[in-house]
Order: sequence, then C-alpha cells, then structure tokens
Amino acid sequence: MDQLKPLEHMKADSNKAICKNPPNGNDFRNIFQRDRDRIMYSKSFRRLAGKTQVFFAGNDDHLRTRLTHTLEVSQIARTISSQLGLDLDLTEAIALGHDIGHAPFGHVGERVLNYFSNGCELYKGFNYREKTDSIVVNGVEILPIEFMGYKHNWQSVRIAVDLTRHRGKQGLDLSRNTIFGILYHTALSYGKCPHISAGYCKLRERSKERKCGNPIFHLDYYTNNYGEYQDLRYYSVESSVVALSDEIAQRHHDIEDGIRASLISEAELRLKLMDFIKLSTSEIPEEKHTFSNDKEDFITILSGLFVNFYVSKTITYLTEQFGQRKYKNIEELILNPDLDTVMKNIEIYKVVEGDEQLHRFLKERILSSHMAQVMDGRADFLIRRLFKAYISNPQQLPDNTIRIMMKTYRDYRQSKGYGNVAYSNDDFDDIPIGEIRKHLAKLQTRGRFSFRAIMLRTICDYISGMTDRRAISEYQNLYGIHN
Repeated sequence: MDQLKPLEHMKADSNKAICKNPPNGNDFRNIFQRDRDRIMYSKSFRRLAGKTQVFFAGNDDHLRTRLTHTLEVSQIARTISSQLGLDLDLTEAIALGHDIGHAPFGHVGERVLNYFSNGCELYKGFNYREKTDSIVVNGVEILPIEFMGYKHNWQSVRIAVDLTRHRGKQGLDLSRNTIFGILYHTALSYGKCPHISAGYCKLRERSKERKCGNPIFHLDYYTNNYGEYQDLRYYSVESSVVALSDEIAQRHHDIEDGIRASLISEAELRLKLMDFIKLSTSEIPEEKHTFSNDKEDFITILSGLFVNFYVSKTITYLTEQFGQRKYKNIEELILNPDLDTVMKNIEIYKVVEGDEQLHRFLKERILSSHMAQVMDGRADFLIRRLFKAYISNPQQLPDNTIRIMMKTYRDYRQSKGYGNVAYSNDDFDDIPIGEIRKHLAKLQTRGRFSFRAIMLRTICDYISGMTDRRAISEYQNLYGIHN
C-alpha cells in the first residue's frame, strides 16, 4: 500500500459491483464510470441548475444553485478520495446523484411535499378518510401509512430506480454501491415534527384544536418500495466521503452566499473563523490592507482556507477510522456486525471540533435571515397552491403524468388481486389519452381512497421534478397571475 494513500486497501472494487445489466465488452467504462455518466446525462441532473440551494435560483447570478452545490460536493469528495486512495469514479457518481431527488425551492419544497404526503396538510378531505388501516387524527383517519412520506434522498433513489427512463427501459440501472451512497448521504428519516405542542398540531390551523396522531413523519412509501437499497453490504468508504463533503460544501457556500448577500460582514466572519479555525491573522486579509475594498478577493482566500481546513480534518479522521490497523479491506468492514454504529460515527461535527457551533451561527445569520425567510414563505405558499390546484382538478396535469398515474393505479389494484380492473390487459402507451382522461374523471369524483393516495404520490413526483422557474410558471398559468 502507498503510504500516501492510507485507505487504498478500503477502495471499492468496480469488478465486484452489482447491477441488473453490467457493462458489456464493448463498453470502455467500468460500472462506476457508467453510473457517473448516466447520472450526469439525465434530465434530473440538468434540472438541478434551476433549483434553489438557499436563495431562489436566478435571484442572483452568483448565488448557489443545487447544481453548483452538487459540483462542489463532487470536487471536494474527489479531492478527499484521491488523497485517501479511494475510487474516484464511485465517489463522483454518488456526489453527482445525491441531490437529483430534491424539490424546487430547497428544503422548504421538501417540507411541504412531506406535509402533504403525511396527511399533515389536510385539504378538503383529500388525504384523509373515515375508514380503517390508517392513522387517526382527532377522530378522522388520514392517508394510509403505506403511501406516506417524501424525503429528497429517498426520492433520488426513486428517480434512479423507477422514474427515469434510459434507452426505453425503466431506471438508470445504477450499481448498488452508487444507490447506497446516494441514499445514505443524509439521514434516512426525519426527527420529531416541530409543529407539535402538548400533543396538538399547530401547523396552519393554529386556532383549531387538532390532536396529532403522526408525531414522527412516516416514509413507508419509500421503505416499502426501496427498502432493499438499505442493505449495508453495499456500504463503501466513498459514500461516507460524499456525505461529509456535502456538509463541507454547505458550510462553505453558506459563508460565501452570506457575504455576497450582505448578511454577514467580512470583519465579523473573519473574527468568527479566526476563533473557529485558529488561523493566524496573516492568513486572512485585514480589512485595511490589500483586500479592504475587494469582497471577491476576500471570499476567494477565505474559501480556500476554510475548505482546506475541513478537507484536511476529514482525511485525518477517516484515516484513523478505517486505517490498516483496524481493517484489512472493505469486505472485513462490511462483515463487521457493528457496521451501522461505525457509519453513525462518521459525522461532520465529530470530524471538525466546533462545527456544531459554526453551523448554528450560520443558520441564525443566513437561513433564519429576513431575506431567506421571505423567500421560504413565498416558496411554501406557491407549492401548497400548486398541490391544491392539482388535487382539485387533476386534469390540469400533463398527459404523460396522467398516463403514468393511471397505469400505477391499475398495477396497484392488480397487485392486490382486485377484480374488474380497468385496462387490465392493455398497454397504456397504446390507449388514447382522451380515453384515459375520461376514466380519470370518473375516478376523480368517486374513486377509491387508494386512487387518491396514488394521485398524491404522482403529484409529489411531478412537483419535485420542477425547477424553481417551472414551479412559478405553473402557478402563474394555473391561477392566471403573472406578476
């Protein structure tokens, strides 16, 4: 082993990677390289250019989008993996794919989609019912658990496995290692809902007494359909590198965007980071010296110092966690019955002392700023209005979306063994869209609750795939508002 590549013995082996259709002899790429390329050339990846990171995409030409964030994660992760001797292709594939399931308007969009799909946003009886096999809220039963939940890392897996078509086939057929890394780049579940007070739901209807019967958000739709991708046999150190790089990139661009948006002054940030990183005063430009009037020079130098500091700490930490003294190879680690505990120990606040305090500071000054909150409020309102428009009249959905929804409903009823299933033997691609829309109109007025749940999931998929600009345009078209 090269002493300069301390984790080369833990490198993922592309020859052992598993997917449905491995590369054939005519393909010059290994499976991880193919994963990377399929993600990079997918529509979901391209749409990241129009999705919010913190501030609205397009609000400022120099503020981050979800795509620039993804590229920065990839660059940081490749740097770390290169120094450690890990597989660069797998690292890049995971990094490029980790956010393809993100909703428009960042985490606000994700939150609203999750509220609707968990029955927290109740709309005209659409996503709750008075029957069995569901969660009871104040005497009213909401969406069945099997249909519940939205979270962007799970949605990224859904996009890679089911929603994307590649060469006429369903899914990108990525390797299990890549999908595992995409799924595990962030937590698999949510924490406790922040809108519960003394057992009552305080979301939206704050003046009404409504008991919360769903204090922990369910993600059963994903775990039921994509739970197999949680298999720890497909863990790689590369996946931990990407997860940490995601956090590093977030801290980095929170700082840069905060300066550019004038939410943090150079002087304040300099003092804060001096204390955090313990750098000498000569390493960060003094305001009165060369860079006193050049914000961009200040940002460039500060960014380099900050990222290098985090990257250095990460390399040291991972070397200590996975060095040869602990494991001979990745197979030995995967067979470790405590692998889950080992994975949970790879957290950025453990890698970099003081990160929690820095994160809290950035959240208070940037994510909780007036500028960010106004944008978040606007995004929250807009996505809720889109949801309500499609729920009220699903005929407003595009032809292809309706075709997918109706096929999903047919397949669901067949899987349950129900009789008298419409279009049971038909190829949905051959059915005229007018006929499908006519059948939708019948289900819309007297359809089963399972149909409503599938419609809700379809709307989640449709909205989550939108860019910020597309969501705004849809809102304007649906409501006739063009200002």
